This record gives sequence, structure tokens and C-alpha cells, in this order.
Amino acid sequence: MKTSSYKAVSLIVLLHTVVLISGCSVGAKIAVSAFDVQYPVSQTSSFYDSQNQLKTEADYEPVKDFNFTFTKWGVSSMIEIRNSEDISNRLNNIIEKNGGDAIVDLQISVNNPAGKNGLLWFTKRLLPQLLCFLLFWQ
Repeated sequence: MKTSSYKAVSLIVLLHTVVLISGCSVGAKIAVSAFDVQYPVSQTSSFYDSQNQLKTEADYEPVKDFNFTFTKWGVSSMIEIRNSEDISNRLNNIIEKNGGDAIVDLQISVNNPAGKNGLLWFTKRLLPQLLCFLLFWQ
């Protein structure tokens, strides 16, 4: 009786641990927004000006390339927690500082270090199976 109680408690603890660990290893979700930019922003090489005219690469001269990074820490994606970053002020400042009229070819990328972490992968994939084997092997 004592052995089966021990196994049941161990299994419950193991399942809770697996749920928490596996969520962390897939990474958190983040939303990037720029709702308050005072200038045109485009992910292509063209944009519409204030007169609603399409401007292509032949109609403007690039002023300066830029990039910036920021870090947002998240919680397991198994628990839905909304995490966001508004980059409007940064984009406005870049345009005003450099005397531009718009931002073109905007690219946003996300780096998920948890997906590259071998220890987290091991913990997520192999450790739960190993623990189950050890707990219930007779």
C-alpha cells in the first residue's frame, strides 16, 4: 500500500513538473506593435505618403539603416500571458533624428533562446520518460 501511494504522489509531482518545464522550453509569446507612429512605416520598399500617393524606391533616397533590440521576458506558453512591446516611440525618434519621411523594409525578428538550449530540450524530451521508467520499473 505504501509503495503504490508513493508512486501515485511521485507521478502527480512528475506530471506537474513536466507541464511547467515543457512550457518554458517552447518559449513565450510576444506581440510587437507600432500604433502611434507619426510617419509611414512599411515592411516593403514602398509606402504611401500623406497625400496617399505611392512612393517607390525611385521616388525617395534612403537616409540611414538602423536596428535596435529589446528584451521581453515571458512565461511558459502553456499559460497564456499576453506580453507586448510598442515600438512607436523608437520609430518616431529614429525618423526625427535622421530627418527621414518614412521607414521602409521594416523587419522584426524574435530570438527564442529556450529553443536552442540543449539542457531545456533534454529536460523536456528525455527526463520525464527517464523518471517514469525509474519510478515504475520493478
